[in-house]
Amino acid sequence: MASVLELYAGETPGFRLCLTGDTLVYDKIREIPGHWPGLDLALLHLGGAMALFVMVRMDGNQGMEIMRIVKPKKAIPIHNNDHAVFKSLLSDFQREVDAAGLTDRMHDLVHGEEHRLRMR
Repeated sequence: MASVLELYAGETPGFRLCLTGDTLVYDKIREIPGHWPGLDLALLHLGGAMALFVMVRMDGNQGMEIMRIVKPKKAIPIHNNDHAVFKSLLSDFQREVDAAGLTDRMHDLVHGEEHRLRMR
């Protein structure tokens, strides 16, 4: 799963949001920039959840890979510390983002914090 939502202000998209959902990096995700260039925000479901020794949700490394692929102006990691089955800490993703020099594109929300979407 990965979904892109376009919010319109008149005839043109005013905001593009990529919502990864519980997924891993796979080939179809690589098609996103061709269909929806200029993503404003990516909400990245992270945590590295495992089921029967198989990763079923992106870890920090795959979260960084998604950022490289879809190139959002801003990325917010979400739903990454809600369950004991998560094996990848938010700090894993932060380390990847810092190493890639994209720290200015990541925003970490604390539980209960809001992020307001700004239309173009």
